[in-house]
Amino acid sequence: MRSKKIFAKPHGRWVGIAASSTLVDKKLLLDGLELFSEWDCISTYSEMIFQRFRSMAGSDLSRTKNIEHLLKNKNVGTLWFARGGYGATRLLPIFEEKKLASLLKKDPKLLIGFSDVTAIHLYFYKKLKLPSLHAPMPATKSWGGMPLKTKELLRTFMEG
Repeated sequence: MRSKKIFAKPHGRWVGIAASSTLVDKKLLLDGLELFSEWDCISTYSEMIFQRFRSMAGSDLSRTKNIEHLLKNKNVGTLWFARGGYGATRLLPIFEEKKLASLLKKDPKLLIGFSDVTAIHLYFYKKLKLPSLHAPMPATKSWGGMPLKTKELLRTFMEG
C-alpha cells in the first residue's frame, strides 16, 4: 500500500489541538496558538484538554474521546498534539477498541507532534500507511523559541 498525500490545510480546514499525554499548560497553549493565527489557520480545542488525571491531561478515556471528537470533526484537517510527555501509549488499546483508524480512513487528517506522540504516529501508520509529521508542539516552552527556519518550514508545510 502506498502512502497517502494529505494536505495540512486543505480548503480552509482547521487545526485541531489534542492532548494525548502529559498535562497541558493553558497559558503556554494560548501563547502557542498565536502562531497559527499568524499563518491564517483556524485552530480549535476542547477545554477537556486541560483536565488532570495524575500527571496526564485527563483520564485515558477522556483523552481518547477528545481525539475521537477531532477525528470526527469534518472541519478539522490537521490534528496537532499540544505536547508530549507520558500517556499516549496507554491510549492505543482504546483506539483499537473504538476502531479510530476507520475514522481516519474515511477522512484522512495530518497528525503532527513528537515525543510520546510518536506511538500514535506509528499506530496510524501501521493501520493505514498514514503519513504524519514529527514536529514541535504549541504547548511547549520550545515552541516560542523555535528557530525562524523551522517556523518557515512549518508554515510552508501548512500552506501545502
